[in-house]
Amino acid sequence: MITRALLPALLLLAAACAHRPSAKDVASARIHFDLALERQKAGDAKEAYQQIEKAISLDPNFAPNFNAKGLMLHLSFARHDEAIAAYQQALKLDPKYSEVHTNLGNVYLDQARYDEAIAEYEKALADMLYVTPWFAHGNLGWAHHKAGRSDEAVKAIARAIDLNDGFCQGHRNLGIIHEERGELPEALASYRRFRESCPEVPEAYRREGEVQALLGEVDQARNSFALCEAKATDRQVKEECQARAEKLD
Repeated sequence: MITRALLPALLLLAAACAHRPSAKDVASARIHFDLALERQKAGDAKEAYQQIEKAISLDPNFAPNFNAKGLMLHLSFARHDEAIAAYQQALKLDPKYSEVHTNLGNVYLDQARYDEAIAEYEKALADMLYVTPWFAHGNLGWAHHKAGRSDEAVKAIARAIDLNDGFCQGHRNLGIIHEERGELPEALASYRRFRESCPEVPEAYRREGEVQALLGEVDQARNSFALCEAKATDRQVKEECQARAEKLD
């Protein structure tokens, strides 16, 4: 017979066992995790989310499950508060998960919570083993820019580019900051590196062309807009590039 004195201890033991998945559950959870990433990459956001939920139900102790869930909620569904909760759960399970700090910072950045975003990027960058620090440096810079601190922004994004010269987003964002500050030669140089690093991105040609036009480099600008139109697969983007070229005539 179970006495009342033993009941609380037994309940605690049962709860602990309930949260400890079996080896079979863990293996199955990893399969669903991999399927979630595959479906997300294929553009099937709903199926990806269903798969990650299955993975979490089988293994609620695996931090990458919650990181993936946060990414889906943020990027595919724009459910920011739920994404934040998922990232916080990932960090509860693994406080040193630097990628999650960067991803959490990205949600705060989208919410215009710039100081909170900066704090998360700095936590990620405090990890010397973080394998993609240029993302955190680049987004740190963009958060400073949005907060009106352009000097800090330039320094942070320049650091990102030092770490990865092929970081397209870094060259793009640095160009935007230079352009907004009226530093057109510097903006043009950044947009050129954006285009060289991401030669299939129409925006790179459009931005380069816009600054070339401002600098009076009409022929070069016309060529950039023509390449933008040729690279674009979206009809609206094609028409925009064509319209900008026509304004030069």
